[in-house]
Amino acid sequence: MKSEIVKLCADLFEISPMDLLSRKRRQEIVHARMALYAGLRRRGWSYPRIGMFCGRDHSTVMYGVAAAEELMRRYPAYAEKVEKVFSWQPYFVELPQSEEIER
Repeated sequence: MKSEIVKLCADLFEISPMDLLSRKRRQEIVHARMALYAGLRRRGWSYPRIGMFCGRDHSTVMYGVAAAEELMRRYPAYAEKVEKVFSWQPYFVELPQSEEIER
């Protein structure tokens, strides 16, 4: 799962997944990282959980989410990318219902 959502976010911002999770501070990488934080936060993840997922402190995530929300207000294209991260659905295989198994 981790690699799927990281890859989606990296692809949306046209950077590598390695850069997204790195310590690099170039603007395009930071904006993508903040979008990942905001998307996960909108999915109901806690700040500490996002921090552990991304290898950051929860206070860094809190700042990133606030900054991403400001960018979303100012730039509709950025908001659209965050929305795609938020609406991402992991791939699941449908399992048969229990009554179908018994037949």
